[in-house]
Amino acid sequence: MIAPATQSAPQVSEDNAPASPLLSLFPKATATEQTESITLEELFRRIREGDWRSEVNACRKHLRKGTEAGLRAYQEAKKTLPAVISTGTVKTRRRSVSDEERGAVHSGYICLDFDGKDNPDHTLDDLRRIVLAADFVQGVFASPSGDGLKAFVRVPADFDQHLGCWEAARQHFAACGLTLDENTADPFRFCFVSYDPDAKWKASAKELEPVAVPEKLKRERTPSNGTEDPAHVRKVLQQLVDKIGPDQKRRKWLHILGATRDGVGFDLGNALVDEFFPAVKPDHDNAGDPPDTLDATWGSLHGLGVDPDDPAKMFDALPDLSDPPDLFRVAAEKSEPVQTRRSLADYRVDHSATLSLSSEQIDALRPPYVIDGFLRQAEVAMVGAESKSRKSWLVQDAGFSLATGTPWLAAADGMGGFATNKAKVHIFDLELNDSEVKYRFAKARAHRFAESPVLAKCATDNVRAYSLDGLTGDEIRRLLAELKATVSPGDLVIIDCLYRLVPDGNETEKVADILGVAKRFAKETNAGVIVVDHFRKAGDDKARNRFVGTFVKQASASTLVAIEVTKEDVLVLNIDARTFYGVNRVHARFNPETYAFDSIPEAELERQRRERAFEEEEGWLEGIRQLAERGAFTTADAGALWNVKRQSALPRLEKLVKRGWLHKDAPGPGKTTKWNLKPEGRGGFDGDFAEV
Repeated sequence: MIAPATQSAPQVSEDNAPASPLLSLFPKATATEQTESITLEELFRRIREGDWRSEVNACRKHLRKGTEAGLRAYQEAKKTLPAVISTGTVKTRRRSVSDEERGAVHSGYICLDFDGKDNPDHTLDDLRRIVLAADFVQGVFASPSGDGLKAFVRVPADFDQHLGCWEAARQHFAACGLTLDENTADPFRFCFVSYDPDAKWKASAKELEPVAVPEKLKRERTPSNGTEDPAHVRKVLQQLVDKIGPDQKRRKWLHILGATRDGVGFDLGNALVDEFFPAVKPDHDNAGDPPDTLDATWGSLHGLGVDPDDPAKMFDALPDLSDPPDLFRVAAEKSEPVQTRRSLADYRVDHSATLSLSSEQIDALRPPYVIDGFLRQAEVAMVGAESKSRKSWLVQDAGFSLATGTPWLAAADGMGGFATNKAKVHIFDLELNDSEVKYRFAKARAHRFAESPVLAKCATDNVRAYSLDGLTGDEIRRLLAELKATVSPGDLVIIDCLYRLVPDGNETEKVADILGVAKRFAKETNAGVIVVDHFRKAGDDKARNRFVGTFVKQASASTLVAIEVTKEDVLVLNIDARTFYGVNRVHARFNPETYAFDSIPEAELERQRRERAFEEEEGWLEGIRQLAERGAFTTADAGALWNVKRQSALPRLEKLVKRGWLHKDAPGPGKTTKWNLKPEGRGGFDGDFAEV
């Protein structure tokens, strides 16, 4: 039953809503720095008009599959959506910085989240109706999942009153039979953008007044700003190690790191967590860590089985510790990392869960595509061609397409091509110095997006290039490992070119080793990886047989692309994609006006070929007309005219006969063949491009 919306309602004031409050907009879930500020009204307008429609619908498509794989794909895709800080603007989401450095400015609003799974007895329309009935709610829109609701509530523009206002809203909606997602009690939690044509924005709303905050909520959600006693924090960390072990999954480790930083400050928090959890080997300064774990509060350690207010109260009643050792013990005293050996059972693939899946559900078991028909998440593709074939320009072109969410290798009119999911692109250029990398990027961007400054900026923001020219293989591998922390699922990583890591492609063991590194990188990050390679073999139709060191590369890459360049300067991409069907060969031509590669249908190529052949034949015919003014002529006469040998002149003359422009007079064995110009040949080329 739904309780009346007026029951137990908190007090509200009569003030009007603040004018155009600003919110920080972040490009995706792992971002810690904002890209722009946006007004709340503008956010609702863009959600209603479908600015993020394709991205959100792609997320919802995963959920509609109704499988665990679909749910995982949804969760990964959702992380790539832009998101706002509903409470206002901040320079950074990191809790490790001071309040002054964070630069938070309150919007006068908080965002509430009503998940469908937490409110199973209510439809989305029910949620919308009940929530909008509250006079302190300014606007609502459907969540990215499509079965939950986001609500923006008018509150005092004061971060100190955030929890009190959140608790007031929770109490109100609990009386209405609704359950709030408790994570929205965090003032700096993300609110993902969505698509909802029925998003509602009310003309005004009353300001919600805060209520008393329960101690448990206050303890878990209020940052301590480094006020905890370090000796006390050390006891908590030691008991955590005793309980859950020192070798932790990175996400749990990030939670502990964030909580410890919150307890004793940034630098000491890093040192203490390094000491107690040495096996993780962290990179503290990396900006790509998930904010929802890295920004944990000291009080949030309850979820890991410890009471941070009393470290003796563990879930398994661990005894208290003796006096802690010296607080500033150096890293040299750390123990060696604990190596965990996986058993055979850990590698088993369980097929029982797939027994009752439909055909569509089976298809969904494969990862989402990065470039449809070409590359999926956690896959490696190899693109090979001879030197100076524009293969580096081609893969940069793929990067532009992914960075802007536009099709790759579309036709000149923009139709067709390989669909992409918009994401970040990371280019490891192992050949070019930084000035050449800048030139090529700027040149291609200026031409390709000459009419679209928005896409030009999008490409600039989403492509990160690194010039590693001159570095050793070991240095490049170290930097590739460092890159992992900045890569998100669905991103594209380009490594150009393989020979810089393995100069001799026939050294099978070294090739296998570096491609193993690329495969592990793709699997651990759920990114797509393109490795550019040279090949010297020719004349084989199968792409997998065109690479030096063929066998290892066949076994390692999910997609192999062998590029040939025709005399007409057309790139022929021979594609062998293991997890896609129906893609064999694509023709593309570099467009000097857009600096993009336009795909060309085979029928169009054939038409162009015939047209060139007809133009060539008409050129032959023009000379023959002059020769035929003296009457019949011999094959040798035509050869002299064209300055070719007799055996080369004969097939040309035969083609003109098939065209109906010449008559061949063969008097018999031992006699000289004579050729005569027919009346049709005197009229010349008639535009009929039919094959002869």
